[in-house]
Amino acid sequence: MDKKVIIITILLVCIIGIAIVSTTTPLFSLSQDKDTIKIGAIFMLTGAGSFQGDQSLKGAQMAVDELNINGGINGKTIELVAEDDGTDNPTKAIEALTSLQHRGINIVMGPNWSTSARSLAPVACANKMILISPSAGVNELEKECEYTFNLWPNDKINSKNLPKFMIDKGYNKIAIIGSKQIWETEQANAGKEGIAEFGGTLTEFIITNQDQLDFSTEIAKIKDSKPDAVIITAYTQMSIVAKQAKELGLNVPFFVVLIDQDKIDNAKGALEGTIVISPFTPSKKFQENFYKKWGVEANQSSDNSYDAVMLIAQAIKETGSEDPEVIQKYLNNLTTYQGESGSLIFNEFGGVTKEPKFQIVKDNKLVDYNTN
Repeated sequence: MDKKVIIITILLVCIIGIAIVSTTTPLFSLSQDKDTIKIGAIFMLTGAGSFQGDQSLKGAQMAVDELNINGGINGKTIELVAEDDGTDNPTKAIEALTSLQHRGINIVMGPNWSTSARSLAPVACANKMILISPSAGVNELEKECEYTFNLWPNDKINSKNLPKFMIDKGYNKIAIIGSKQIWETEQANAGKEGIAEFGGTLTEFIITNQDQLDFSTEIAKIKDSKPDAVIITAYTQMSIVAKQAKELGLNVPFFVVLIDQDKIDNAKGALEGTIVISPFTPSKKFQENFYKKWGVEANQSSDNSYDAVMLIAQAIKETGSEDPEVIQKYLNNLTTYQGESGSLIFNEFGGVTKEPKFQIVKDNKLVDYNTN
């Protein structure tokens, strides 16, 4: 046989052999360096929610850096690999999860918001990937399967209890404005239930389009209903709603179940005096360390993302395994966790509850509210 033919035949055999190995070897073992543990993250790094996504990324990276300074996990270095879902975009979220999976990453934090969470949960379950959201405000994520977890309490509970606090303070006639976004609609409906349950009067109930920018018609209706106060669950457009309400003379207190510094800054003073029932309860130590590291104040999702990394690290360290099946069993057996985000009590689905606190926007900053 000609030498060239022999050489070509050998090369072809080698190529085919490599291809067979590549297609039969799990992605996890191909892409994961034996001395590195890669943790994926899908956060809102662009778009309307990028402030919160950036807070999540900073909180998670802070935890990773602290772990690595102290020797990593079982002697291995941790690496955070972040992807963007473009602010609650299900298509981009699934693309991000697929990208992480193709790189052999099967332990993932995120996403931040509920629409992406609902879309990712069945995909993560089908592929037996760990998915821990730091801030999905609906409870469908953790209920999807044993591989999905949520470190943010179900906001529906706070939304339903908020009217009781308002009514006790003398705000009996309440209007609600939300949007068609999944989480925002759920919170509006929960507030409506709470008003009925605790003996208040619902003066107006409005659900707007998610991408709406002009709320003058809706605000006029609310103003005409003469409420004592307004619950705003239209989180995405909260700053615009508040500014337009003040411009149109709707001078009543606002109450919300979620707010961040970005929304306060963009409202240009229109959210001053707004009261929030907040699940954001970071430790003083975390807030100090966060500011020292990043030069900005910690906001919602930063502490939960930090705790998500630490929970993953604890699971790997205690079990000695990076196998998602082993990790999910460990996490599902947890009942409590004292984290930097507060005292977390796990339910049977892998979600958490914790005691909220009341805060108020004062001098354009969130401060604790004296409920007495």
